[in-house]
This record gives sequence, structure tokens and C-alpha cells, in this order.
Amino acid sequence: MQRIETVTIIGLGRTARAAAAYLMDKGVHVTMWGRSRDRVNEIQEHGMEITGCCMGHYCPETTDDLAQGLEHAQLVLVMTLASGHRDVARQMKGCLRPGQDILIFNGNWGAYEFYQELGNVWKSHQITIGETGSMLFLADYAEGACHVKSIKKEIGAAAVPASETSAMCGRLKQLFPQLVPEENVISTSINSSNPVMHVPVTLFNITRMENGEDYSFYGDAATKKVLGVVEKADRERCDVARAAGVNPKSCLEIINSFWPNKYDTLFEAIKNNQAYVSGKGPRTIKHRYLEEDIPFGIAPIARLGRMFGVATPCIDVLLDAFGVLLDVDAAKDAPCFSAGILQELSKD
Repeated sequence: MQRIETVTIIGLGRTARAAAAYLMDKGVHVTMWGRSRDRVNEIQEHGMEITGCCMGHYCPETTDDLAQGLEHAQLVLVMTLASGHRDVARQMKGCLRPGQDILIFNGNWGAYEFYQELGNVWKSHQITIGETGSMLFLADYAEGACHVKSIKKEIGAAAVPASETSAMCGRLKQLFPQLVPEENVISTSINSSNPVMHVPVTLFNITRMENGEDYSFYGDAATKKVLGVVEKADRERCDVARAAGVNPKSCLEIINSFWPNKYDTLFEAIKNNQAYVSGKGPRTIKHRYLEEDIPFGIAPIARLGRMFGVATPCIDVLLDAFGVLLDVDAAKDAPCFSAGILQELSKD
């Protein structure tokens, strides 16, 4: 099997930087692409200081020219916010090379949108589109550096078509032994714990965010009552997954799969994990817990629920509450699902 030696990372955020450091430690040539010329210049001129699970000063090749960034890549890691997936797929369409693998960290229906936007290009170029069910790295900015707090021991991954999943995970094993094959890319997106975790905790702590307060998101913000709402939303997500033909995994099952220690309740799993309780909560309402986890997290669950005739009252309340709070249509940017595409992506 050919060794992967060149990887292009789409994105310049903290998890993209963590991934770059992780791969460079493995001897991989990394190119990072970003839209912002200022952020590209920053890394070109000063490199990246990384602490934690990866440690050192890293100087990846960096560009804002997408064609140049993709030219020699064997593997492309898409690490933008979910709101950027559609646009990135459109831009990549004319720049892709035959035989490349595309892996979206983490999915949030990214593979679905890439499938829609790339049309027949992925087939004619023999490109595999894949996505993960969660983010491999927990990272934050601290004291001028990107601090990689932890790297999960396993995360689910799937490919388009589903029959390519095992082969894709096999090709990527040298770099990402943490990838565990899932049923399909419907499963990786629907069995994501982040949206049903983040959105309720965010709703009940929205004044802390708006006031810029200092608090622990999974510490004092995630009380037993709030986690009770998380569990209600999670049960609805699992009901929708079953209706969509996917084997559901509860938040507790998913979180237990990430880490060595296993717990009997969601409350215990959160409160006994230092990687969670040490994490600071957002100090602004302009945050991905709202801008990503609503339109690309819980809103798709509600849409699929209506498609399959499954009630989602708790998730509907969360969507309505945020719509009123933020004066927006919380589901406006959510993926528009086609029964035909869902069927195509789920078959072997």
C-alpha cells in the first residue's frame, strides 16, 4: 500500500493546526490552505507554536491559492466550520487530482454536501469522499500557542460510497489508526454527540456567553438538569437515526468510545473527564456552538424527523428558542435532504 507523504489541510484554525503538528511529527509534508491572507502570512512568517500532546515550533507550507495547495496532495483534510463545506467543495471542484482522498473532520453532513457539489467529478477522478463522526483533537489557544489538550483513542469514519469505507480507513491507518469504520456517512453525521451536547448547554448559559463571563462549559454550566435536556434531545436523535436506517449510538456510548475510562451515566462521563471539565465556555454568542451545531447539527435531525415521520419536540423547542433569541431562522442553512441521495449514500 502506497505511503501517504503529502497532506493538504483546508483551514487554519486550532484543530487544523493541531492536525498539522500531529502529521508533521509523523514525517508528513503538510500544506495548509486558508482564505485569509493575513492568517496565511502569519504562519508563513512566524510558524506555529504548539503545546500539549504535540510540542514544538512548526512551519508548514501555507497558501491562499487552492489550486497550488491541492496540486501534490495525496490526502485532503477539510477542517473548516460546517458552514464552509459547501463553498469549499465548489472551489475544490476544478482543482482536484485523480486518486485523491478527501476526509472531512468532522462531518456534520460534509460528505453529503461534497457529494452534491462535486457532481460526477469524484467518480471520474476516482476520488474518495470521507468524513469522521467527531473531531480527533481537542485544542485551544493559550498564551500565544495552540494547546492540544488531548487526542481521542478512536473516532468513527465512513466513505462515499459506503463500500469504500474499509479501504479508505486502511489507506489512512498509517496516519490515523484511530479511525473506526462506520456504516456510512449518514451514520457518521447523525451519530455525532456534539450538537445535542453543545446546543442545550449553550441555551441555558446564553447570558454567560453574551456577558463574556469566565466559566467551564462542561463544569458548572452542565448541571444535572441541563444534561437531562441533552439526554431528551439525544433520544430523539436516536429515534431519527433508526428511522433513517442507521444503528443509533447514544451520547454516552459515543463519549465512552473516545476515552479509556467507561462510565454508566452521561453526567459521570462528563464530570470525570478532565479534557471536558477544563474546557472554557464561549464568551460570545458568535460561536460555532450556535453557528455550526444548530444549522448543521440539530436542524438536520429535525428535518430528517419530518421526512421520516418521527417527532422531535425537544429539538424543535431548542430550534424555536434560538430563533427567538437570535432573531434568525435557525434552520435556514441546514442541508436540504433528498431521499434519493440518502439512499445512494447509505447503500454498499
